[in-house]
Formats: sequence, C-alpha cells, structure tokens
Amino acid sequence: MDLCCSTKFTVSRKGDKSADLVLITKKNKDPGCMGLMVALCTPADTYNLDFAPGHGLTPTQKAAIVGEMIHLDFLFFEAEQPLCKNEESGCSMLLCTCYCMGCLCPCKLFFPKSEGEGGK
Repeated sequence: MDLCCSTKFTVSRKGDKSADLVLITKKNKDPGCMGLMVALCTPADTYNLDFAPGHGLTPTQKAAIVGEMIHLDFLFFEAEQPLCKNEESGCSMLLCTCYCMGCLCPCKLFFPKSEGEGGK
C-alpha cells in the first residue's frame, strides 16, 4: 500500500481521530522508477509530524510522540515481510498489513509456478 498512498496516524485527547494534538503521515514513495526501486529494495521511509496549533504539549510529551512514531514505523512497516518474496512454490506480493483487534494480518497475492517452470 506504501506504493500508492500515504498512511495517516492521529494523536488526540478526545479518543477519536480528530488529530487535535498530532497528525503523523507516512508519505508514499517518490513517483517514477527510482522511487519504486527504493520502495522494493530498501526499508527507507519518510514521515511528516505535524503538531496542531495550540496543542499545549510539554517537551517530554513531544518526545513521547516522536518515540511512538518510531514504534508505529516498526510495528506496521519494518516488522513485516518483504513486498515481494520468491518461494519454492511461487512468488508472493504483500499488498498491505491490516490491523484488526490487536493483530496484524498480511494481505497478499500469490502467484504459483506452473509445472513447466521448475515444478517437480
């Protein structure tokens, strides 16, 4: 999903998605061939951290939010499987990782090898 769109995370006092404190945006990769190669071959990510006007956060709270941004990156984007994986029975491509009730569930496409392409 990183190849197509940005991912947004909100930090709110109200417990909703109003982003009244902070909006964390994982930007999609640069367009073009170079951006695609960086996305497929490296774990490099780009984030925007936007504090809402009048947020009233202390420096310690801001540092905690920066730490949480690093945690989000690891949880959703670094601890996952590679985008493309060549396996003995075929090739798989990770589309996205969905968060559901505390679990991270990978959504993949699988392309099996035909019998004529190295099958036994």
